[in-house]
Amino acid sequence: MKKRLIIYFNYHPNGQADAACRFAVQQMAAVGQVFFVNNGPLQPESRQWAQGCCHTVLERENTGFDVGAYRDAVLQTGLDMLLHYDEVVLMNYTLAGPVGDVAAMFAAMDGRPELDFWGLTRHYAMRSHRFGGAKAMVPEHIQSHFVVVRSRMMADFFAYWQAAALPASYEDSVRLHETQFTAHFAALGYRWDTFVDTKDLASLFVNPIMACPKLLLADRGCPFFKRRSFFTPYADELRRTDGRAAAELYDYLKSETDYPVDDLLRALLPVQPKHTGNLCWRGRAAAAHGPNPALALYPAANGGGVCAHFAGCQHFGKRLRPAAGCRLLPAAAACCRGGGLLLCPVYANQPAAGPGGRTV
Repeated sequence: MKKRLIIYFNYHPNGQADAACRFAVQQMAAVGQVFFVNNGPLQPESRQWAQGCCHTVLERENTGFDVGAYRDAVLQTGLDMLLHYDEVVLMNYTLAGPVGDVAAMFAAMDGRPELDFWGLTRHYAMRSHRFGGAKAMVPEHIQSHFVVVRSRMMADFFAYWQAAALPASYEDSVRLHETQFTAHFAALGYRWDTFVDTKDLASLFVNPIMACPKLLLADRGCPFFKRRSFFTPYADELRRTDGRAAAELYDYLKSETDYPVDDLLRALLPVQPKHTGNLCWRGRAAAAHGPNPALALYPAANGGGVCAHFAGCQHFGKRLRPAAGCRLLPAAAACCRGGGLLLCPVYANQPAAGPGGRTV
């Protein structure tokens, strides 16, 4: 097996390494040494976990987004040490997985020795004033959530990070790093590709991993998906898809794989309460059971939504109104219109499921 250094960037507003992060790190530790870099201080229990399973742990100031985290990890490691590795992997917590055996991806890419660097997925060219800079154009590029650099490129890779400026905003991070990294090294003569082949989707979607995650997992061998699939605002989803991508992804993960998707949803609820579950479930009831459920879900009688019984939560319940035709609402329950489900992150002491309901 190749000797790999895996630089894993994590951020959590409460300083946690959550369940999905831990699953990813532990699986990646089977294919390389993990350098865990966290933006901000870790909670003591998360720090103890990271120190127990990772080769190196760095807690840094929460500045510079992923660019700052990658830069500090690369510079702390140093060029001499980087040259001891066959590959250096840059990946971050925005990916969830792996689903299945991640070693199969590395084995397949070992069969591409002509490449100097490679990624998991690519984003296709598009016009964007937000991310395209002065020309309002985003070039085709490897997405920064997973990039692998091979040893013959290491000196230029190290120099890149020595010169990297810290972005002041998320937009700057995308404009100045993610959309430029691929072109920068390609201009130096380095060859690249992505593991997941989505060329046939380029005319339909600029960002296939978000538009059709279930397809990439089930049919293209992709071992990861984006956490954001489960909390992208539903209006944004409808601009690029039929709105069913997240529900199809959940169903696939739950029924066809061993990935602990309910652990991911439980981790997302406290930090993404506004949009987690905004997935157009169309009558599906999520089964992310927990010991102290926050709510219960009911299929709407009209098939067009999901009813949510909020236990011990007054804030969200007052803002919602029953959907037309819903006849399963018990007292203090609320139902989201149009299939868009708003989940409450407040944990109750007792389950609140009624007839046909699922506690979450």
